[in-house]
Amino acid sequence: MEVFILLPGINIKDLTTYQNRINEILNPNNESYIKLIKEWKLINTEVYDIIKELHYNNYYILYEHPVHEFKNRLSEVTKKELLGFIHNNFFSAENDGIDVTIATKDFSVIFVCNHDDEIYIAKSS
Repeated sequence: MEVFILLPGINIKDLTTYQNRINEILNPNNESYIKLIKEWKLINTEVYDIIKELHYNNYYILYEHPVHEFKNRLSEVTKKELLGFIHNNFFSAENDGIDVTIATKDFSVIFVCNHDDEIYIAKSS
């Protein structure tokens, strides 16, 4: 099954602007992922409480396929859909996590999730 089928919410067809904005914020100097991850805070299941406390009602979920750009997807989701997505795809014996980036619509808070079942808060203003 393709990962993008699992993305809830409204599919945004023109994702390049959003994708570029997230990448500019997270990696302005084009550093390696290994270097960046050391600067981020590992939060894992704390993500539920953090999202519940945020005053935002809508978020973006960005999936970037590791090989085929045409499989990249961006969805706009509600807080409820986002919490359900995290619950269904992380922290269980059946799932290993998914490489996605989650952002508030104003990009003030960005979470980076990976296939090792880890969730980091990469930006929080």
